[in-house]
Amino acid sequence: MEPVTLVTAGAGSADTLTDKDYREIYDELRSKTTLRQFAEFIGSKVSFAWWSKYERGEAHLDRERRQELRRAVGLAELPRAVTEVTAEADPDARVWQVGAGRPDRVVMVGRATHEPITLRLNGNLRILDEEPGQVGAVTGVTRSQRARNYKGLSVRRETWERLNAARLRAEQTWDEFLAPLEEQHGNAA
Repeated sequence: MEPVTLVTAGAGSADTLTDKDYREIYDELRSKTTLRQFAEFIGSKVSFAWWSKYERGEAHLDRERRQELRRAVGLAELPRAVTEVTAEADPDARVWQVGAGRPDRVVMVGRATHEPITLRLNGNLRILDEEPGQVGAVTGVTRSQRARNYKGLSVRRETWERLNAARLRAEQTWDEFLAPLEEQHGNAA
């Protein structure tokens, strides 16, 4: 089974500091040094001339400048932004969207992943082993080759997780797991 690593989450809402807070950090650090020394001290990737513009109100902090100020005063760095993470993807990568609306989850599959994988994505991501008898050969966005002849059943997430854990411990398919319930209520097909 392939390892699943959470690369970033909540990056957009993680920064609880305001522009005023950052200005206070800047002013405190800047008051002790020259502008050039300040830029060198924080290890800035922009010139001291850029910081001069910020000081005069002609430039605004971007994410990286905020990170520089946070590091300079020992604050935890902000989580990586989605754009930073997805910038690492191959420019020729295929991208699918599931459902309408603005996506709030991104899954990136590494180039070295060659085995078929089954994903369960409902708030959290889990990679599952395929169930016995399930055909896993799916290409692109085509449907599985196995005919699907069933209806859905909706239960609370906690109920499903509890039942699924019991089913997996018993190493049974859903049909095998639910058969005793069907027999108990005299509703055999």
